[in-house]
Amino acid sequence: MLHVARYTDSPSAALTQKAQGLWKMDDTSDCFYHFEIGVAATLTKSFEMKVSYLVDYKNKPLPETLKKTDTAFIATILYKF
Repeated sequence: MLHVARYTDSPSAALTQKAQGLWKMDDTSDCFYHFEIGVAATLTKSFEMKVSYLVDYKNKPLPETLKKTDTAFIATILYKF
């Protein structure tokens, strides 16, 4: 399963989202999910800034002492050429 979307209200801003799910073929209860949502804004003609929040969830992590959910907050500056 994969879902990617980009919503724009203006030429200088966008909301992005991505969702993924992976399952093992021999054990479908063992799964991994990834969700990402972000906001992108054009700074100049060549530069764009994007801020994203990511959530990863692993139903059966190895070793089992690991947490099932991992989150990250990422800020990036993109250069378009």
